Amino acid sequence: MPCSRLSLFYFAYGLSDAVFPQALRIVIPAWSNEFCSLTKSTAALSLIGIKDLTAVGATIVGQLYVVLPTWMLIALIYLVWVTAIAKISDVIYEKKKSPTLEISAIT
Repeated sequence: MPCSRLSLFYFAYGLSDAVFPQALRIVIPAWSNEFCSLTKSTAALSLIGIKDLTAVGATIVGQLYVVLPTWMLIALIYLVWVTAIAKISDVIYEKKKSPTLEISAIT
């Protein structure tokens, strides 16, 4: 990064080539965990304005009296949604990670 400070062009190139991939490598796991947690937290989703799946399930159970299949379907939808988001974030993380900057676990 110090070498890229010679001119504005090289500075922008250094940011896009060195700093941003490292920053993404660090924040992608945290962002994906936060997104999965927000998806599971239906109270927070209803505050943002998204019609949450649990409220729809409660409405269906109240109208049709079909309890177990309704909640099983809602659990399956949540499972598929969170698993898909986790897999997508894993693919992005693997694409952006640098093999030279990996932190090895000390055992």
